[in-house]
Amino acid sequence: MRYDISIIGGGPAGAMAALAASRRGAKTILIDDKQPGVPYVSACAEGVGDAVLKSLGLSEGPWVMNRCHNIKITAPNGTTRVLAPKGLTALVLDRAAFEASLIAQASEYPNFNYSPGYRATSISGHKSGINYWKTLDVQSIQTGEIEKVDSLIVIDCSGIRATIAKQAGLYMPPLKRSDIGVCSQYRVLSPELDEDTFELWFGSKYGAPRGYIWVFPKTSCYSNVGIGVPGGQGVDTKKNLEEFINWRFGRYAEFRSHYIRASIPLAPPLRQVSTPDGIMVAGDAARFCISTTGAGIGMALWSGREAGAVAANHLKGHLPLSHYDDICHKTIIPKLERAYRLKNRVTKSDESMQRYFYALQPLLWLHNVAPRWVEKRAARNMRFA
Repeated sequence: MRYDISIIGGGPAGAMAALAASRRGAKTILIDDKQPGVPYVSACAEGVGDAVLKSLGLSEGPWVMNRCHNIKITAPNGTTRVLAPKGLTALVLDRAAFEASLIAQASEYPNFNYSPGYRATSISGHKSGINYWKTLDVQSIQTGEIEKVDSLIVIDCSGIRATIAKQAGLYMPPLKRSDIGVCSQYRVLSPELDEDTFELWFGSKYGAPRGYIWVFPKTSCYSNVGIGVPGGQGVDTKKNLEEFINWRFGRYAEFRSHYIRASIPLAPPLRQVSTPDGIMVAGDAARFCISTTGAGIGMALWSGREAGAVAANHLKGHLPLSHYDDICHKTIIPKLERAYRLKNRVTKSDESMQRYFYALQPLLWLHNVAPRWVEKRAARNMRFA
């Protein structure tokens, strides 16, 4: 099978890349390891700012499960503040349904092929005429059979491991343990919680040294409750999360389900996100994740869209693939590098997180004095969060 573009991974980055490439006429295949008919639980808190969708021109659909307008922050020493930023709304998604919606939109184009239940295991290349074809070995998860997929461009959106991009020779600095976020999450019955409020609990007191626990109300009855901490600390995230749930949710604590565990990049973004011979990365594979918070959906959607669009336009002879690098360096890589430097300062200890909490107080005061100015600047940054 031959395609213009092969995309690996059906998460937000891969689905958005597929939509962008197909929309521009490229013959595209999306290789997704999610199996048809098998319930899919996303390894994600599923929270994203509404500014993200607006900036990408995506209309909200039935996959928006809840809209929250308040954020309750509890600092390591127990100090609590409730923020109610006007004009900014936090959404809780059904991420599986959201991804399916993007893929369904791509499927409206006859040049798109969706291949669920397969994983790309290796890559090789060969010259044919003036073209350099990349050949993916694609394995059926159900049967183990291997198929060959040829394409001119491969976009790796497979997450933090980015196995295919590494095999293809894209340079990825080794990850330090502290630059890997270790996360666990449950879905918990929570009918007595305020469904209009996100909760963030920081520090060791709540079982999250150098990190935090989140409570994101997904419906009027259930919340996504998870923990994320930098690696290398020997933290049993599942045990600590269960202890927090027992304390926070009381009699409803036993009604927890859908346990998932995941790793996310809290590292500097890759400096090179494409190669001249047709390898690209987007989302977590490019280490595009806000290391101070672990937020990645907005970055994945944005980078997937740009990668898919540049790849399709490159095949038409309009743009070099390096244009994708140029866009990223002008737009999000500086923001991610600043976030990484801040992460290293703020998450050194509970004390440093507490100091940062106090340092934010003037900003909260400023919001009372000049709310429109603060919200305008916040909305600009929330395009990717």
